Amino acid sequence: MATLLAIGLPAPASAAADDHASAREQKGPHGGRLLEHEDGFNLEITIAERGIPPEFRVYPRRDATPLPVEDVAVEIRLRRITGLPDGTVDHHQLVPAGDWLRSPDTVYEPHAFTVAVSAVHAGKRYRWQYDSPEGRVDIAADKAGTFGLRTAAATAGEIRETRSLYGRIAIPEDRQWTVGARFPGLVQSVAVRSGDGVRKGQVLARVESSDSLRSYAVTAPADGVVQTRLVNPGELTSGAMFRLIDPSEVWAELQVFPGDQGRVQAGAPVRVWLPTGDTAMDGTLAYLSPTADDNQARHARVIIDNRDGRWPPGAHVEAEVTIHRRDAPLVVPEAAVQTFRDWEVVFVREGIHYQALPVTLGARDREHVEILDGLLPGADVVTDNAYLLKADLEKSGAAHDH
Repeated sequence: MATLLAIGLPAPASAAADDHASAREQKGPHGGRLLEHEDGFNLEITIAERGIPPEFRVYPRRDATPLPVEDVAVEIRLRRITGLPDGTVDHHQLVPAGDWLRSPDTVYEPHAFTVAVSAVHAGKRYRWQYDSPEGRVDIAADKAGTFGLRTAAATAGEIRETRSLYGRIAIPEDRQWTVGARFPGLVQSVAVRSGDGVRKGQVLARVESSDSLRSYAVTAPADGVVQTRLVNPGELTSGAMFRLIDPSEVWAELQVFPGDQGRVQAGAPVRVWLPTGDTAMDGTLAYLSPTADDNQARHARVIIDNRDGRWPPGAHVEAEVTIHRRDAPLVVPEAAVQTFRDWEVVFVREGIHYQALPVTLGARDREHVEILDGLLPGADVVTDNAYLLKADLEKSGAAHDH
């Protein structure tokens, strides 16, 4: 058993079930745990697993003399931490096999449980209890908060199949204006600079007509921003003077390359973000071009409300479009899954105990992983900073010793 970052919490006490039985960690001649009684009756318990599914093997003796296994009845109950309030209990009724008793059912991994052993010999019942805390970390509630360990119930969820897209932020065509002189003439004054915000009807410049020598105003056709100023006072002008844009709504123009074109559809849910990671939004693909460009890419579009100005025109963006989604009976956050020994595991909590449970994984997306086996619905699963628990188990050695 590990104790997170050497906090030093005591292990749960191993207690005898009566005044005469002892479950202290002692080794028998087969390398297993020795359970002794003061009258000389004892059991040695091992888990055999080399080349076979793990099974209990129990060797009964009176002092150092082996007893006929047919004369001894042994029952083992294993209480496992599962993340549910009552855990689960495995029941093993052992049967004779040669000079030992064996469990007909597999003792499945992890071998982490509280063990209650009951034996009957010559009309007398014996009981022992002890802990086998493999792959477990104990940490007090206040320390768990300090380390940012957060948990949540494992529930049903949705797994999304997605594709990655890339592109740029663009200004819609109907939010761009080129403003010019109505009549050729001399620029008398210019009232704005590049980057200035303007309102519809605001005077941008005054021009003296070369024909009539009368002065007239050049005004903004809409609310927006001066993207480019092309003239200065004293210049003659007969064409474009300003370029205005309205960036309050922008488009994420994305490229869909041939390998994904058969599955990406207009109307699909999409998440778009800036590579800096501090700006993101969820939307839908509002448009998918019917034809490809010279690079064989079709163009997809996401409309973005940019009144807060967080999406600068011309900026590179990344996106993830959902091409398929399905319900999964049980999912956990991606960050909950860790690798321990040769297993994929999640950590479940019961009080101060955090137990690594091997799980079988199914489909996954960026946020969730489907759990096919090894975890019960409603289990209290560590969702944040589970890697700290894994690191502590690896540091402690997390012995697999039977």
